[in-house]
Formats: sequence, structure tokens, C-alpha cells
Amino acid sequence: MLRPETTTLVLNRMGRRAGCDGRGVEAHFRRQEIGQRVALPDDARLAAMLDSGTYSQEALGDETCLAVKRLGLAVARGLV
Repeated sequence: MLRPETTTLVLNRMGRRAGCDGRGVEAHFRRQEIGQRVALPDDARLAAMLDSGTYSQEALGDETCLAVKRLGLAVARGLV
């Protein structure tokens, strides 16, 4: 059984798509008792790198790079 306080929720491809900026989705999950939440922006460069297997953190924009680092930190915290 999942324990919400030790769960990491990844909100993928958040951003201004289809008239939605994701604030409502993030606000909903902020009210839940989820241990950690990480929002990854909708980033075409990241998508292309992951699709082609050519991921390079240095090639990411600042916002995406920070979000990926936050995800890594959340995963690492879950291991200890």
C-alpha cells in the first residue's frame, strides 16, 4: 500500500497548454498529503532529447534543469 507521506508525485508537461497553466492541478495536489511534488515543465527540448536518447542536462533551459534536479533530489530522499 502506498503511504502518501512517502510518495513523490511528478506532474509532467506542466505549463501553458490548451489554455491551462497548471495552477489548478498543482493546487489540488498541494492539498493532498503527498510527501513531495515535482512539476516538470512542458519542454520541447527535453521531449526531443528523451525521445532520441540524447539527454543532456547542460542543454536544458534553467526552469527545466531546476525541475529535473528537484526530481532527482526527491528520488534520492526516497532511497534513504
